[in-house]
Amino acid sequence: MAARFRGTISGVNFHVNFDGDSELVTLASFASEQEFLVVRALLESEGIECFCPNVYSGLYTEGRRHGGITLQVRQEDLAQARAILDAPCESGSEGEPL
Repeated sequence: MAARFRGTISGVNFHVNFDGDSELVTLASFASEQEFLVVRALLESEGIECFCPNVYSGLYTEGRRHGGITLQVRQEDLAQARAILDAPCESGSEGEPL
């Protein structure tokens, strides 16, 4: 089952094509939109496509009140996504967090 999604979160446009051949699994849920956007941007910068059923179903705002904003990835990307999120943060040039 193929699906195409377009939307905007906080002024950030996105377009997703999902071929339906992969199973989606929940990686994390977030209470804040900002945290969700940062993690999604990090994963997508590493080539991992992210999905948010709360956005696609129109339950994004309600999702924040009922368990958070859900971030999903393809099953085959789950281990890599967890490794990226579990990796220590890099430091700035003076040893300060970025």
